[in-house]
Amino acid sequence: MNFAALRLSPRIPYRGAHKLQPVSNLFSWFGFATAINLHVTGILDLYLERGEPTVVPDRSRATAQQAQRKFVSKWLRYHLREYGLFPLLAGPFFPKVALGNWLSELARDLHAAAIIYCGHVGATDFPADTEEPKSRAAWYVMQVEAARDVEMPEWLSILCGGLDRQIEHHLFPRMPPNRLRQISPRVREICEKHGVKYRTDTWPRTLRSVLGELRRLSAREAAAS
Repeated sequence: MNFAALRLSPRIPYRGAHKLQPVSNLFSWFGFATAINLHVTGILDLYLERGEPTVVPDRSRATAQQAQRKFVSKWLRYHLREYGLFPLLAGPFFPKVALGNWLSELARDLHAAAIIYCGHVGATDFPADTEEPKSRAAWYVMQVEAARDVEMPEWLSILCGGLDRQIEHHLFPRMPPNRLRQISPRVREICEKHGVKYRTDTWPRTLRSVLGELRRLSAREAAAS
C-alpha cells in the first residue's frame, strides 16, 4: 500500500517528502482514526497515490464523489456525536465532556497507531509482483511472515483489542481476541517446527525497531532488509 508521504516499504518509490518521514509518520499518529478513514474510503488512492489504486476501482468523477461523500459522512457523524450530541447531553458540563472526549480520542489514536505500526512495519515485505500462493500452506506462510506479534500483559492486550496478536489475526481474521491469545503458543510452535519466521518481541523493543525502520526508509537508498 502506497501512503504517499508515508513510506512504509522500500519498494515504494522514493519522494522528496519522505525525508520528513520520521516526523510526518509520528504526526499522523495524532489523527490516526482520520488517517484510516482516508484510506478505507479511497481518498488516499484518489489524491495521493501514484500507480494503480488499491481501494477505489478508478479515478473517475463519479468514483471521486462517492469516496468524498463516504469520507465526509463518516467524519461528520463521528465528530457531531462526540463533540456535539454527547457534550450537549451533559448540559452545563459541555466543555468538560468535549475536552474529555478529545483527550480520550487522542489517547486512542496514539495507542492504536503504536500497536498497529508494530504489527506490520518491519515484517517480511513481499514484492508487489509476488505470485499468488500455490497452496493453502503457502498462503499461511505469507500471512505469518507479513506480520509480527507484540508481547504484553493480558490486561494491556485487552486494551489493544487483541492487535498484539497480529500474526494470529492474519491467519484467522474472524477469531475473537481472547482466542487469538490462546492459540498463539501453538501457532508459534508450528512455525518453529516448519522453519516459518515468527516475529515477536516486547512492545518497547518492537516500537523502537519500528521507529528505526521508518527513519531508514526516509533515505532514498533504503533497500529491502
